[in-house]
Amino acid sequence: MNLFLNGILLMLLLAAFSVPQTEAAVSRGEFKNDAHPGKCYVNANLIMNPGDKAKYPDMDCARIICENDSMAEIHTCGVVSIEGCTFGAVKFPDADYPDCCEREVICPK
Repeated sequence: MNLFLNGILLMLLLAAFSVPQTEAAVSRGEFKNDAHPGKCYVNANLIMNPGDKAKYPDMDCARIICENDSMAEIHTCGVVSIEGCTFGAVKFPDADYPDCCEREVICPK
């Protein structure tokens, strides 16, 4: 398994709820670099030890968690739907994951 991202493990779509829900999308992949054995090599500025968590670079709201053997999970906000309503702006764009996922909910009166 030498793929950068080894597929999506979980993607949930909520469509029938009238209360905002947040579900994560989780991807797993190998972040291996022979110069850094046993670590997750994301890029030259982000080299992680197993158990480390960090903001995933170049994504607005995502977290990466380094596991054993250079494997890591990436958590993003996922997909959420609220029947009869739409989403507005992100409430806390500078917050850490998962708080950066929260969005305004706009429902007709």
